[in-house]
Amino acid sequence: ISAHIDELKKQLQEYNDVDIVTSKMTIDEIQAKIVDVKTEIVSLEPVNMLAIEEYERERKRYEERYQHVKQLEDERKEIIALIKDLEKKRNEKFMKIYKSIKKKFREIYKTLSGGGSVDLVLENERDPLSGGILLYASPPGKKRTRVETLSGGERSLVALSLILAIQEVIPSPFYVFDEVDMFLDAVNAENVGKLIKEKSTNSQFIVISLRKSTIKYAEAIIGVTQPKKAGISKIMPFIGVTDDIPVGENKGIS
Repeated sequence: ISAHIDELKKQLQEYNDVDIVTSKMTIDEIQAKIVDVKTEIVSLEPVNMLAIEEYERERKRYEERYQHVKQLEDERKEIIALIKDLEKKRNEKFMKIYKSIKKKFREIYKTLSGGGSVDLVLENERDPLSGGILLYASPPGKKRTRVETLSGGERSLVALSLILAIQEVIPSPFYVFDEVDMFLDAVNAENVGKLIKEKSTNSQFIVISLRKSTIKYAEAIIGVTQPKKAGISKIMPFIGVTDDIPVGENKGIS
């Protein structure tokens, strides 16, 4: 018996992480306890011997899905960062062009109007692309006001100034203007003609006009007339730029 006890002690020493609890239970009590434990074990039957395999399989699926979710979350963060970066670059590009056009707009309008002033105002300065742009003008001798309240000639001058300002910043190879000087007085019409002549060094301008003060600055003139009887437009031969340009109610020059 002593030898058996010694052997059991050696076996117990192999379980270093197990606390050995001494008990004053009698042998009968211990045997009764063993019976209770065996009964409890039997009550747990039947034991699913495939449970370990199922556990490993489910654990593997969980790990795969966890990694997939983590990957998607990382990709989501990258996409959000990319969107923010693109929005920042977009706003920076917009503001750069906006400020350039605004500067040119003021310069051109001042020249065309003979001393007036204009302004572009963002509706939403924090998020420029979510709002519109308001136009204000102050023709010579008048107070600053919204463009909508100006006369037809004044609005034409503002609109033309804005188009030419955009052309300065974002050039186009050619422009077509259809009677942009219709509502302008003689002085402003001549200013428009001079400015278009100046800008034509970089772009081609095709201008339809009935105003001699504008036409006289053209490099080439093509006349279009509509005889009262025939009612059919007629192309006139090439006309040189002189002071004797035949402009009338039913005659246009482009």
